[in-house]
Amino acid sequence: MIDLIRKIESFLQVTRNGYVEHFIGGILIGAIVSYFVFKKTHIIWVALFFGIVTSSFIGLAKELIDPYLRGDRDKLDLIFTSLGGILGSMSYYISRKLGKFNK
Repeated sequence: MIDLIRKIESFLQVTRNGYVEHFIGGILIGAIVSYFVFKKTHIIWVALFFGIVTSSFIGLAKELIDPYLRGDRDKLDLIFTSLGGILGSMSYYISRKLGKFNK
């Protein structure tokens, strides 16, 4: 399982430090989770909360397994994933307010 994660990680690693990838991953996770939670609950604040918390939790989980993959943890990876999750969730919220996903 660890070997599979290493292969996926090396394939997805574009920049030297990986901060951009963490930020983009956080955006995608936050927006997708917010979309599905809102679709289920129809409560935007719950959707925002779960989008942000899920992206932060996945970022934390990634940092916890990093020593088994690369041997180091980087707090900035977690910060960038969480900031991306906030941006992704908020972009879904804004798109709802602008009427892009009102169906």
